[in-house]
Parts: sequence; C-alpha cells; structure tokens
Amino acid sequence: VLLWSSDDKKGAFYVFRLPECWRAFMAFSKPLPGHLIGSRLDKVYLSSAVIPMGWLNAVSLFQHLQRRLSMGKWPVGAELPYTAEWRRDRPLPVRSNSEAQEWFQNYLDDFDAPLICSQSEGDKLSGKLSPMLLKKREANERFGIQISEKKSVAGLTQLERMGAYIDGDVGRVGLTSRKLFELCHFGIWLLSDLTLDCKGLAIFLGRLIRAFEFRRPLMGLLNDVWQYSNWEGRMVLRIPSITEMLISLCMCPLAYS
Repeated sequence: VLLWSSDDKKGAFYVFRLPECWRAFMAFSKPLPGHLIGSRLDKVYLSSAVIPMGWLNAVSLFQHLQRRLSMGKWPVGAELPYTAEWRRDRPLPVRSNSEAQEWFQNYLDDFDAPLICSQSEGDKLSGKLSPMLLKKREANERFGIQISEKKSVAGLTQLERMGAYIDGDVGRVGLTSRKLFELCHFGIWLLSDLTLDCKGLAIFLGRLIRAFEFRRPLMGLLNDVWQYSNWEGRMVLRIPSITEMLISLCMCPLAYS
C-alpha cells in the first residue's frame, strides 16, 4: 500500500525576507504620494521586502529555499538524504534492497513524503505522519514557518493531491469517477446543439486533456479539434472534430482504469 503524508505552508511567499541590498531592485514601478507613509518626499517608491508573487525568479528562488530546508545540515535543514528526493531530472528514488520505499518532493509551498510498505505495516502507520515529514516540520519550526493544519495529510491511502486522485490500495492515479462523469455529461451537452459555443469547447478540451494527462496515449485521439483559429462566439464543428470528441468520450473508462 501507499501512505501519503504532505504539508502546505501558511502564507508561503510572505515568510522569507529578502536581503536589504536587493531592495533597490525590488521596487514597484508606480510611485505613491509620500504623505501616505509619513514621508516628506512628494513621491516615493515602495519596495518588496519578501518574495513577491508573480516575480520572474520567485519560483526558482522559493524552490531553492525549500530544498535547503529539506536537505541542509542541522540546524538550517532537516538533513533529508539527497538520494530520496523525487525530481524530474533524476532517476526515481527507489531502494532496490528494501521492500519499503520512501521519498519526498518539494513543490514550492507543498512538501510531500509518501511511503510504500506492506499491508500489515500500513495498518500500523495509517493516519500517522511519515518520518521525513516530521523532520521537515522540525526544520520549519526552527525558522517560525507555519503549516496549514486544514491541508495537512497524515498517512492516507486515498486522497486528492494537486488535482490528482491517488488510491494507494489499488495503485491508481488519475481523476475521480465523478469528475469523469461530469466531463462526459459536459461533452454530450456541447454536442447536442447544431452550433457550438467556442468558449465551452475550449473548457471541455482543457478538462479532457487533464483527464488524458494520466494516460498519455489517449492524447493521440485529439488532432482536428485544434485547427480552429477563432475561439469566440459560436461555430459549426467539422465532422472529424465531432468524431474525435465522441471517441474521446467513449474512451473515458480507459482514462479511469
């Protein structure tokens, strides 16, 4: 079974203060009247003292800080092993000499620490935070970083994470059956009229791609539907596009299983 533990930080982007020498480069482009902040100057420029959301380098800097907190030496970090980090540019952190598997991943303000173990061991650990997550929490506390208790996950086998439904008993990742039913209903409703709302088509295709992301070969079903240049108003679909949409709806059971 797979047991999932994860944390989400509170007010993540506003926790980390930037060095004062950066202030001149973090000023906002529009000046304010000085009297609003008690200044004698006619116009003043405000500067961000923390990582601003939407800043070009915010993601990479935030990711760097999270990795330092996870793998840095005590007291800076949790001293989690580099070999146990799940990341796209490295091999999967699988231990070939062990039945149990454990890893962690940093994604901005999210931290995940899943554990794969036997059913009997899983029964004992169900509902408990993983050891890696506990170490990361200790590192957070040393810097006064708080986590959202409402979003915290402790040793669950079934949950929805980052828009994906994870079933650690069966061993399946994808959309829930409810979301797939809604997707099918939406697609049939769109095709029930002679003319089709372009915005509705765009929303439908976006949700369909989300479902197919977990079963990549199914994306090969969609080709003709991308050839429309005008995504406003209403239009009449070509027969190949209608065929692709109908086949995709019929293949939704495969997107689930």
